[in-house]
Amino acid sequence: MKIHVGFDLTYESAHSTPMIFMLNVHPSRAHDLITPDRLRITPSRAISPYIDGRDGWVFWPLETVKSGDIG
Repeated sequence: MKIHVGFDLTYESAHSTPMIFMLNVHPSRAHDLITPDRLRITPSRAISPYIDGRDGWVFWPLETVKSGDIG
C-alpha cells in the first residue's frame, strides 16, 4: 500500500505561543509514502527535530509562534 498525505493548517494567536508539532508519518511507514514527508512553516523559522518515546518525529520551533501556516 502506498500513502499520500497532505494538509495545510493556518493559525493565529494574540500572543507568541510555544508549540510542538507532531504531524509527521511514523518513521516505520516512511517507505510507504509516495513523496517524502516534509514539514514547511511559513514564515520560515528554525526548528529542532527529535524522536519521541514512541519513535515518532517531533518538530519544535526554536522561537515562539504568533501566526503562520503549516503544511
